[in-house]
Amino acid sequence: MAFVKSGSEFIVNTTTSSVQRQPSIAALSNGGYVVTWLDASGIGGDASNGAVHGQVFAADGTRVGEEFLVNTTTADQQHEAKVAALSNGGFVVAWRDESRSGGDTDNAAVRGQVFTASAAKSGSEFLVNTITTAAQVSPSITVLSNGNFVITWMDVSPSEQFNQTVFQRVVRGQVFTGDGTRSGSEFLVNAPESDTAFSKYYRNAEPSVSALNNGGFVVTWTGHSTLAINVLGHVFAADGSRVGGEFVVAGTDTSSHSSSSVATLSNGTFVVTWVGEYSSGRMVAGRVFAADGTALGSEFLVAPAPYYAIVSSAPEPRVTALSSGGFIVTWSDLRYVDGDASGQAVRGRLYATDGTPLGSDFLVNTTTTSNQNAPSVAALHDGSFVVAWTDESASGGDTSSAAVRAQRFVNPGLPESPVYRFFNVDTGFHFYTASLSERNGVMQTLPQFHYEGEAFNGVSGATPYTSPVYRFFHTGLGSHFYTVSESERDSIMANLSHIYSYEGTAYHALATGTAGAPAAGVAAVYRFFNYQRGSHFFTASSSERDSVIANLAHTFRYEGIACYVPAGSTTSAAAGDSLYDADAAAFFGAAPASGSGDLLSADAIGTVFDDGRPLLSAALLAAAPSVQSLTGDLAAGFTGQDPNPIYH
Repeated sequence: MAFVKSGSEFIVNTTTSSVQRQPSIAALSNGGYVVTWLDASGIGGDASNGAVHGQVFAADGTRVGEEFLVNTTTADQQHEAKVAALSNGGFVVAWRDESRSGGDTDNAAVRGQVFTASAAKSGSEFLVNTITTAAQVSPSITVLSNGNFVITWMDVSPSEQFNQTVFQRVVRGQVFTGDGTRSGSEFLVNAPESDTAFSKYYRNAEPSVSALNNGGFVVTWTGHSTLAINVLGHVFAADGSRVGGEFVVAGTDTSSHSSSSVATLSNGTFVVTWVGEYSSGRMVAGRVFAADGTALGSEFLVAPAPYYAIVSSAPEPRVTALSSGGFIVTWSDLRYVDGDASGQAVRGRLYATDGTPLGSDFLVNTTTTSNQNAPSVAALHDGSFVVAWTDESASGGDTSSAAVRAQRFVNPGLPESPVYRFFNVDTGFHFYTASLSERNGVMQTLPQFHYEGEAFNGVSGATPYTSPVYRFFHTGLGSHFYTVSESERDSIMANLSHIYSYEGTAYHALATGTAGAPAAGVAAVYRFFNYQRGSHFFTASSSERDSVIANLAHTFRYEGIACYVPAGSTTSAAAGDSLYDADAAAFFGAAPASGSGDLLSADAIGTVFDDGRPLLSAALLAAAPSVQSLTGDLAAGFTGQDPNPIYH
């Protein structure tokens, strides 16, 4: 499922004086979307040092109406705005208010305002929090299936001590009807003092809330104990009553995990992302959960999140469910990769509903000068999505210190078709074809070609987003060579036509590096050269690539990325996690929980598993074969097949 940028990156704000940052975006029921942000210009109806502005857009990015002022109270600063779409076509905004007025005169409050679809205020601005001591900050908002909405926030009042003597922070929430009327009382989100298992988390912050498909909602937040910082969660019914108990989303008694974001998926599960400390370093990570808070599968690592001293290094990960299924994770990245080496960049990665990545992470922003950070995503009803972020480039129509930019991504609906992979047991060469009839012919008439399944999906036919993959036959060796490079094709035809017979287009890959090229949801096909045999090998599996580099470097030279194909289409031999890549070990007897196990032996008995997934092709070997044969017999007593054609 590949996505392309639809049109160019654009500036969201019309007011360009001073600073515009902290965007929040929501998809509207009419197909458009609305963006809110902090505006520090002191104009447009609020002359203080901070206001909340907004703008409605049609799906194609056309402005609907003018930029508008969200807050009615204008004294001091209003910021940290979050927006959510209502079922009646309108939307609601919640924000942090520091005016010390209107029912809360102590430090900071959370306020809200309901709007119609045309951005007209519906009713008056309202105070969200009931407890008004000290500060109430960091609002998060979601709309329930019954039309009500829930706002959660961090409360730093000293009213909850949790057996501590320090100033406390707790997470609270309030349910509202669609018009902004309170429904029930303000409630405590994190566990009360009576819950001895969780009352050790004396400081709770950074809430994120998402409506569940069953009518309730789930809240996640950061909990601080004296030893650790963990991500916690709790499921609630539609009226704000607790369902089950509090649970640990991520972390241990000595770990540090924070900055959670939660989103409910189309199948009723929900996914949480966060920033955590792992053995491999600081990472953006995530996990999928059932609607009741039961973890499904293991944690998955999204991307490194290193610390840098030169700028604020908070990665601010955000997860958003896509209307087409699956989800996207976005974050502020400081790795200086993919053409953005000037500071923070906004990156994203697509996932299936079970947490399987759909391709590698990708660069969202086009403007790369200075920092781009604080992303927010809206999944539109047509299957596309829009990312908004803070841009500090001082360019492109807004030369102030910060602006809000956005980019829409669409799925062009490319017709995908599988590319089949064979292994010639006589020669050690691989053969790839996108032709079903050619595949069937090879399987029926050429027994020396061992079928290894669907390696990946190409695109069936030329489109504005694709490039042909050219196929050559080496008349001396009997091997095939594939290239997406026109210059390489022309060079072979001009200089090596006595060796290579040109056979035309094998399949189509995704065009990259050009305007309009697929940007998200793409997977790389990696290319190796067997310098002992003079043939090439291709794989879309990063784990198989790593295995070949680690174990067969004396035979295979890695030549980089050959081309790109739609992600999520590597379905068998070259797909996903190959068997025992990390440690050349085989599992038997029960499905393993991790990438380790007992070495395969000829007298071992039991069923072989690949992390619980069905095995697909090739043979399990009782002993490592010779490099010349790269094949072997099924080990005695074993059932199943090895999905990796490279031996273990």
